[in-house]
Amino acid sequence: MLTRSAELHPSPRGIEEAVRTRMRRQGLLYGVGRRYHIIVWEPVFWPLVCSPSVRAAQLDRLTGVTGMNAVELSIVPLTAPLKSRPA
Repeated sequence: MLTRSAELHPSPRGIEEAVRTRMRRQGLLYGVGRRYHIIVWEPVFWPLVCSPSVRAAQLDRLTGVTGMNAVELSIVPLTAPLKSRPA
């Protein structure tokens, strides 16, 4: 995904820096005293932008972090009434 994004939106920092930044952010999940509430709209799971094995790994990672005390995941179903459109 980072490679595809870099093709669409070139950055002088490059993919390696983007990976390092993402890994640092993931490290924050393990910090003491932090709490994250992640809200995801159901249709973000629909597009097939990667292979089934990559998608399975991503979903496995997502379910893994939701088991942590610091993380709460909410999925807004497509059928939920919305007061404004998702960004």
